[in-house]
Amino acid sequence: MKKILVFKILIIAALQIGCSSNPDPEIVVIDPVEDINLPPSTFDYRIEKNESGTEVVISWSKSIDPENELVTYSVYLDNVLLGEGLEVKEFEFTDLLEQTSYSVKIIAKDPQGNETIKVSSFTTVKYYLRYSKFYNFDDVFVPGGRPYSIIKTSSGEYVIAGHSNRPDSNGKQFFVLKIDEQGNEKWKNFYLYQIGDASFFKITELRDQNFVLAAGNDIIKIDSDGNLIWHKEIEGYGDGGSSTIKSVKEDSKGNLLVVGIRSFYSNPNINHGGSVTKLDELGNILWDKEYTPVRYSYFQDLVVTESDDLIILGSLSRGDSNSNYDFWVVATNNDGEKLWERTYGTTRDDFPYQIIKTNDGNYAFCGGSNFGLNQNASLYKIDLNGNEIWNNMYSHNNFNNFSLTETNDGGFAATGYNSGSFRLSLTFLKYDNSGNVQWEKLFYKFAHDSLGHGILQTDDGGFIAAGVDDDFGTGGFGTRIWVVKTDPEGYFGEF
Repeated sequence: MKKILVFKILIIAALQIGCSSNPDPEIVVIDPVEDINLPPSTFDYRIEKNESGTEVVISWSKSIDPENELVTYSVYLDNVLLGEGLEVKEFEFTDLLEQTSYSVKIIAKDPQGNETIKVSSFTTVKYYLRYSKFYNFDDVFVPGGRPYSIIKTSSGEYVIAGHSNRPDSNGKQFFVLKIDEQGNEKWKNFYLYQIGDASFFKITELRDQNFVLAAGNDIIKIDSDGNLIWHKEIEGYGDGGSSTIKSVKEDSKGNLLVVGIRSFYSNPNINHGGSVTKLDELGNILWDKEYTPVRYSYFQDLVVTESDDLIILGSLSRGDSNSNYDFWVVATNNDGEKLWERTYGTTRDDFPYQIIKTNDGNYAFCGGSNFGLNQNASLYKIDLNGNEIWNNMYSHNNFNNFSLTETNDGGFAATGYNSGSFRLSLTFLKYDNSGNVQWEKLFYKFAHDSLGHGILQTDDGGFIAAGVDDDFGTGGFGTRIWVVKTDPEGYFGEF
């Protein structure tokens, strides 16, 4: 330890010019005293929380000892000593609990035991699984295709379905991809039936945990491993024109209800209309009905209610031309007899994509509303009788909604695309329970077109969306299936 001799010289004298009775000053010498050893200097620290919610790293700047001696560090968590005599300036806490508050203390100490202490606290975050993954449409890489729907299976996995190019480049075929919760591919199958240019069709899980998928005039049933159970061609669809099946759902008795669009070449007053076909569990037709209130109309999607009624989403033109479409919702009983119908929209062209039943017993549907080159993402909520509760046409930056899901807070999330830039960007829109947009997310990469076609909310409050990404050959990947898993704010990390 250092010692400093301190001499205090007390001059007790009165110096007088000229004369003095005591010419010599008195000098008093005090014994040397020991100097105080100072503690290490203060220091700054930083707390970094890991996305896992169970790991936190704390780091700090160097503490300087005034006497240039070695400084070591001790780290406490909730007053429990976890590290002592450390010379590094970083410590990692692991195996923490999510969304839990902790106190932390760092002590900088010199060899004599002098200390400088910093005390702080932190709260761990909730862990959200997040990823962005791509899947080729075919192992032999036949480029091109679109995923049109994603569903969560009863086993907790996800099934994505759509069309891909046939190996002979002659039209489109079905594809189905199954992934686990982490996004790992379980299997991917292709079904070579010629479905023309069918688009925006849906896959449905049945009560027996198998799946049914329909487009063009083809309907297939596959098992949980993607093996074909049966295939049927449904008369009245897939005639090479615009006729095609758009959606299929199951009723409580195991029958299948198919809706779509049908062309009427022999009727000069009707170009195309909506159609509903009821099939038994083996795909045999029980009845078929057409709905043609105007020259141009079609059905896009449906919901089967608890009483086995049908709520069918479609679109019909306001005039005698193939334009100026309004949203159209038709309710029928299980025999196809009309209960009510309503139209919704403005002077724009309205194109429907998906309808769902909401937890409060009402319905919501989404689509796109176009006016010239401008596009709006549309979302409507209606009651049991089709009366409009509210609507939102979101016009910011040319959005379009292809799919929606109800969220845990009673609101909605939708995915689609944005065409506000030179390329298309996959989008998320989050709505509150009154239809107001709370936030938007755009995922864009240079020289890519990307679109979202299906969205679900996951058990952790985040979202999973299936879409397509096309790099136009600039990155050597071509067109790929794109699946993103986000947190509740729509973030998934790097694209």
